[in-house]
Amino acid sequence: MSKQIADARVGPNRFLLPFLKAGFRSVRREIVEAGWSDDSALSYAAWVSVWWRWASWLMVIAEAVYRPDLQGGTYLPFVVLHLFYVSGNGLVHYRLATGRSVSWAAVLALSAMDFVLVTSAVFAEGGFDNFYYLAYYPSLALVAVACPSFVVGILWATVIAAVYGVLSLFVGSGLDLQANEEEVLALRLFCMYAVMSSVNLVAWRERTRRHHSEERQRALLEQGLEMSQVIHDTVAQTAYTLRLGVDTARTLAGDANEELSGSLAALSVLSRSIVWELRRPIDTGLVFVGTDLTETLRVHTETFGRVASVAAEVVQLGDEVPLPVDVRVGLFSVAHNALTNALLHSEADRVEVILDFGQEWIRLSITDNGVGLPEDYARRGRGFTGMEADAARMDGRLEVGPAEPNGGTTVTCRVPLPRAAVGG
Repeated sequence: MSKQIADARVGPNRFLLPFLKAGFRSVRREIVEAGWSDDSALSYAAWVSVWWRWASWLMVIAEAVYRPDLQGGTYLPFVVLHLFYVSGNGLVHYRLATGRSVSWAAVLALSAMDFVLVTSAVFAEGGFDNFYYLAYYPSLALVAVACPSFVVGILWATVIAAVYGVLSLFVGSGLDLQANEEEVLALRLFCMYAVMSSVNLVAWRERTRRHHSEERQRALLEQGLEMSQVIHDTVAQTAYTLRLGVDTARTLAGDANEELSGSLAALSVLSRSIVWELRRPIDTGLVFVGTDLTETLRVHTETFGRVASVAAEVVQLGDEVPLPVDVRVGLFSVAHNALTNALLHSEADRVEVILDFGQEWIRLSITDNGVGLPEDYARRGRGFTGMEADAARMDGRLEVGPAEPNGGTTVTCRVPLPRAAVGG
């Protein structure tokens, strides 16, 4: 008999707990599969919400100054909450202002902070008869932007709607049924779901559009890499074979015929230049597949050493930080043009590429021990003009001068670290 009573007592729990566990697993799976918005979307949503909170807080301060009688009473319990509110919002604002990334956990923490503060204000002001509930809507919109999952958004809207519904019914004077306030409450709750659904739909459309754009860019990148491989397997190999043939012809011809020797020497330089320029699109592909800048320059410089028959090496100073593709492509372009000048004009037998990662700057230096630069070097060709344009696009600067103490030339490009890399 006692066993049956015990079974009857635990019966509901035996069915309720598995249901709750299954629901929790479903929500967790929904979050994992849906993921979270990318860093740019999270940062933008955080920026908007941060400024919205500052504006709301200033409105509260202005009301307290305009109505000094409200500084006591109902406003006193919010002192601690406002301290947390300002501190949390200020921390997120500081991370954004200094270029640091904002995680989805921080965005959800902001939304939860809004929920606690708004709920406290609604409770203190009598439940239904105030307009503090309007502050729930930005909190819902923030979650809708941060999390792509429609299920998670609806669950969060349900929590807020349930809490606000309870406060409206049981706090203060409750609802005036004769004034049809229950219809107003239903409309407010419906608007919560409408805001969540609308923002989630807009965010979903933007994410889908961005995803399709990334897919197109990825397809173009793969096409470019395939083309680079075709160049390497056909044209580059042919040009390399031609260069070997020209060098062999120079050796066989000797110095007996000066005109022939000069023509073969010029043809040898031209063939080396062709082989070198064909390597540019091939090695640039390493940047787009995610290879570090140092490793990309090391591969490119080793190729330069083989083409130019000189000693060439890359030296890394400091730890490389994650860099945007445009910065890596720009620095790669500067290095390639500087090496091209060394190949064509320097007559050097040694080239050194230094990549220095500082606290706020990246310094790329290409130094050769050749004959140096003529006075009118800036007006010759488009090499230095292209390097200056690359540096300008990265908000950096280009410096060209003699290498000390052994002569030659040094080309230096200094670019600021991206704000996200500085913050990281």
